[in-house]
Amino acid sequence: MTALSETIARLRKEKNVTQEAVAQAVGVSTQAVSKWENGGLPDVELLPAIADYFGVSVDMLFGREISAGNLEEAITRRFASMPEEDRMELAFQLAWVMERALFRPDEKDHDIAAIRASHKGGPQQYSRITLDSGFTQMGLAPLSYFLLVPENENFREKLTDGVDFTALFTDLAMPDVLDAFLLLYSRPTGKFFTAGLLE
Repeated sequence: MTALSETIARLRKEKNVTQEAVAQAVGVSTQAVSKWENGGLPDVELLPAIADYFGVSVDMLFGREISAGNLEEAITRRFASMPEEDRMELAFQLAWVMERALFRPDEKDHDIAAIRASHKGGPQQYSRITLDSGFTQMGLAPLSYFLLVPENENFREKLTDGVDFTALFTDLAMPDVLDAFLLLYSRPTGKFFTAGLLE
């Protein structure tokens, strides 16, 4: 068998679909898919459709793994090709991919859009992962955010170094201080202000 045959068979089994389902998705017969998995080669023009169906690149169909450098370049190109207003949503989707990969790299089919839609208007949904190497905190819905904190050398000592947390949280507990933070956070990015705004 070729690397391509082995990859198609493996991806189909991982996706838990039949040869018939693959055949219908890419517009060929079930016998054609069977031939691909047993050493035959699909037509070149079908490769992009097969790759798209399995959610991989054409290179990966042939057994070529993506290097870290290639992955970074591909992500950068993807962001650059998108309208600016769509980039933050893509970044959040990628954050969800990282969150899942840190927790259960073998799990699939956890669609962030479906999770957010099902909890819209309900109580806040979180995902948090704590490892020896750091932690993540992710707001899934209705408020979306992602925080990644690697465990740095002497992290705990540096976290409290020179910070009067009692005073900080006392100030944050004051309604006017919290209102000021919310006001400043809600302003358009890059819009300057003076102290008079908070008076």
